[in-house]
Amino acid sequence: INTKDNDKVKNDYFKQALIELSFVHSTLPNEALVAYKLASLCKKMNKLDYALRYFTIAHDLNPKDNNLIKNALERLDKPDVPDDSF
Repeated sequence: INTKDNDKVKNDYFKQALIELSFVHSTLPNEALVAYKLASLCKKMNKLDYALRYFTIAHDLNPKDNNLIKNALERLDKPDVPDDSF
């Protein structure tokens, strides 16, 4: 698979994941983990305004994870590093 095809596959995967996570968030709006994962996905898709929105929701729902979300917000405009700590 060439780079262009690989990017399309990745974008299709991200779009499908966004649809599914959005559905989960609509059915479980008080789950901080869902909002956090949605924010992380939006960041990967370079939808930074949405990422900020969902990181804020995750923080509001689970303030005890303040450091994790604060770090994610500080890295909002930086490339992703793997993070499965939430």
